[in-house]
Amino acid sequence: MHDSSRTYFEERVLTAPPERLQFMLIEAALGAARRAEKHLVADRALQANVELAQAEAILADILGGFKKEEAPQLVERTAAVYAFVIRRLTDAHLSGEVQPVRDAVRVLEVEYETWRQVCEGATGVVDAAPAAVPAPHRPPVAHFTYDAALPSEGFSAEA
Repeated sequence: MHDSSRTYFEERVLTAPPERLQFMLIEAALGAARRAEKHLVADRALQANVELAQAEAILADILGGFKKEEAPQLVERTAAVYAFVIRRLTDAHLSGEVQPVRDAVRVLEVEYETWRQVCEGATGVVDAAPAAVPAPHRPPVAHFTYDAALPSEGFSAEA
């Protein structure tokens, strides 16, 4: 990545609200899973495994960031969804089969759309901060804090 591009990206990450960071992580995991799917279809196992490992790492980071004390039932249901996705990616990683990746991509697409809508909020712009942040998430960056007591209406963990 070119230095000015890297600086711009770092600035976006460092100044993004937590819901935007969550969206960016989901977007990155989905992109890696889609690339892994293409590599598996093209019989490029090594490249697929690199992408699968990237998606798994991102999702493990998201899963590790849940704050059960904020909304125990919601966290439990949401964690089960992410655990399913990680399991399917791991299945693909171990078997070299494409169907588990497709299963994971399907769920990640729902998550992507959910977080896109959260970020879009009432303004209609994805980069804008919404009025509410779903409670079970903490920002992926440890030094960034927010009021996790905001309502979580409208968030769905169903896939």
